[in-house]
Amino acid sequence: MDNLCGFLGIVGTGTMGQELALNVSGRGCKVIVFDQNQKQRQNLKDLGLNSVSSLANLVAALPRPRVVLIMVPAGSAVDSVVEELFTLLQDGDAVVDGGNSYFKDTQRRAAKAHDLSIYYYGAGISGGKEGARTGPAVMLGGPEEGLPLVMPILSGLAAVREKRLGFLYCGNDGVGHFVKMVHNAVEYAIMQLQAEIYLIMRDLELMKAEEIAASFATLNSGRLRSSLMSMNVAILKYQDDRQEGLLLDVVLDRAKQSGTGRWAANSALELGVPAPTLLAAVDARSLSMQGELRKSLHLQYSNISNPKIAKPNLDISDFEATLFAGIICAFAEGFSLLEAGSQRYDWTSHFSFSAICDVWNSGSILEADIMNIIGPVWGRVKKGASLLEDDQLAVTTMKTLPHARKTVTAAISAGIPIPALSASLAYFDGIRKANSGANLIQAQRDCFGAHTYQRTDREGQFHSQWQES
Repeated sequence: MDNLCGFLGIVGTGTMGQELALNVSGRGCKVIVFDQNQKQRQNLKDLGLNSVSSLANLVAALPRPRVVLIMVPAGSAVDSVVEELFTLLQDGDAVVDGGNSYFKDTQRRAAKAHDLSIYYYGAGISGGKEGARTGPAVMLGGPEEGLPLVMPILSGLAAVREKRLGFLYCGNDGVGHFVKMVHNAVEYAIMQLQAEIYLIMRDLELMKAEEIAASFATLNSGRLRSSLMSMNVAILKYQDDRQEGLLLDVVLDRAKQSGTGRWAANSALELGVPAPTLLAAVDARSLSMQGELRKSLHLQYSNISNPKIAKPNLDISDFEATLFAGIICAFAEGFSLLEAGSQRYDWTSHFSFSAICDVWNSGSILEADIMNIIGPVWGRVKKGASLLEDDQLAVTTMKTLPHARKTVTAAISAGIPIPALSASLAYFDGIRKANSGANLIQAQRDCFGAHTYQRTDREGQFHSQWQES
């Protein structure tokens, strides 16, 4: 670990805040922490941290120019802390929001901070509890002028992987939180894709728990090796400490979400970016929360006989190729969203997809060998190109298609819900379809609403009387 100097105030010491405090404190930075919970404040003192009883005391204890890192839940909690800090801080001080805030909220807060001559930053921080303690990936957005004040601390606490630093300055405004939002959306998608492969193994192939664990271990030994896949292997082997069997088998099948996936879905719709795999993952979590309805409908429809489907005998090569194709599509959608955001919000001057790949592959939850395949693409394609336009990646991805079609077809035929896997395949087929069926939709819009249409053989807008009066 590199030694850090200086002072850092941290507001909010939940799981991530506490571990980050221990991280920077262990590297020599003088840390002052504040948490609203009195019991937690005592716990922080027991850990050897300088814990104070109010925001005012935290600010007073920091020498100028001050750096305050906020680690509280997104939304009104951040607004409350920021509003109070703005009354306590002075010209040239800096505030860093390290939570998963919505990037437009960060833009709004940054504009107010600018009027007060306070530097305001949005920092996307990824790596979970362990990463926060040992070195996470940090995606920073905010004013360049204040970087000499905040960058030594934030880059100093970040991960280092194979000489890659898990820190990236992404540009001004709310871009740091936008990049983290897309990161989380891709993370949602990959988690859902993996869960669907697990479901196919369990409910279609009728594999035993130890067979599924062994299969995921095999998947984690090749090009799909990743932080998430390693977690899957551990989860699939974990024995319940309260009764015989796997703990996973008694974990409730309802997956909550923090909001970043939903924000990414809304941003994709707002920016006109097709992102069906990302959206399917968000929808799948919402569907999972409909537990009582799912149980009721399961009973209602169980009396209706399903056609018997021959066991497809999928093997590990089918699972591996299908998952690889789905992940590539998830990243393609994510980077298209990043490109659209950079254009809409004028973040292009500091935007580098290869640098984003490096930081995502250095301590974040997306750390994976597949990033070593995706990263070099941005040095081969023209700026603004789709990930799928790379010739080398195209050859690799095309080889996975027979396996993906076989897996998706088998699952759908057997009634296994695979929204993300099927969406990724539809995205890949749709994005490379030169002549789609949207000509009929364009004609329909003109037919019922006189919205006009365009032609393939001449320029201009046209209207026709499609139906007789």
